[in-house]
Amino acid sequence: MVNFFSDAKDCEEMYKVIRDENNNPRAVIAKGFIENLWVEFSKCISRKRREWTLTNAKKQLFQVYWEKYFYCAMRELGIEIEFGCSQGPDFFVKIGKQKYWIETVVPTRGKGEFKVPKWNETNTTHEDKIVLRYANTLIKKQEQYEKALKAGIIGKDDGFILAINSKIFDREPYYGLPYFVRSLLPVGDLTIGFNKQNQSFSDPYFNRQDEIRKKKNSPVPKDCFLDEKNCFYSAVLHSSVSYKCEEIHFKNQLSYDFSILHNPLASVPLNCKDLSWCDQYSASIHPDGSFEVKVLKS
Repeated sequence: MVNFFSDAKDCEEMYKVIRDENNNPRAVIAKGFIENLWVEFSKCISRKRREWTLTNAKKQLFQVYWEKYFYCAMRELGIEIEFGCSQGPDFFVKIGKQKYWIETVVPTRGKGEFKVPKWNETNTTHEDKIVLRYANTLIKKQEQYEKALKAGIIGKDDGFILAINSKIFDREPYYGLPYFVRSLLPVGDLTIGFNKQNQSFSDPYFNRQDEIRKKKNSPVPKDCFLDEKNCFYSAVLHSSVSYKCEEIHFKNQLSYDFSILHNPLASVPLNCKDLSWCDQYSASIHPDGSFEVKVLKS
């Protein structure tokens, strides 16, 4: 079997750091973990896909890592998972009797005024910037889905799941709902009301935020899962797992931090009972347009 890492010079910095180890204990463990995933992953792929994976890893190590990790996690859970073609989503699975296509994606930090800085470059969390990266990712994948549907790769009766890894952002809210939920539903800041008459505080609640406004560009909506045009999304699966948390991987099953937000308007929904292995978020839409988010713990 061909090793995952090569001695190529034309590769990104993190690829070199992990490959070369240089007496770095974390790099040693990360390399071992990635190589172990590769052993399992490479057993199931064609020679062409193997070459493609090894080549792309040199420039997009984390994206390739996330694809391998997700595939191995599904197999560990006993879920039937197969590879898609190069023109369509990465994988398809059978959950229950239903077929779902899955696209794995790693959002970037972005550019310009809404670029998400690294954790050691700022003292604030930049919540709007993080949420915006999620929202942009969802919008871009809509176009790819439509192309695959038109080409006959995806069937109208098939479900579609976006599997997002957000480790690049290095942070999650200190309270309340995670950022990926707050990017797909119009959830704003945690708020506590104050009644001046009886000098009392209300129970905490999240105010509504339908969009994020850039200074010069058009607003970016945060209500993707309340918009009928996005009903093709069955759900969004989220993880922040990384090869930088290697010691955790060896103590838990691969899918230990997976969570799912169900699309309340999904044309092909997921059954909550089939996903007892992860935390789940579901939204209920009321007649007045308001909504409620519920959490089902695994």
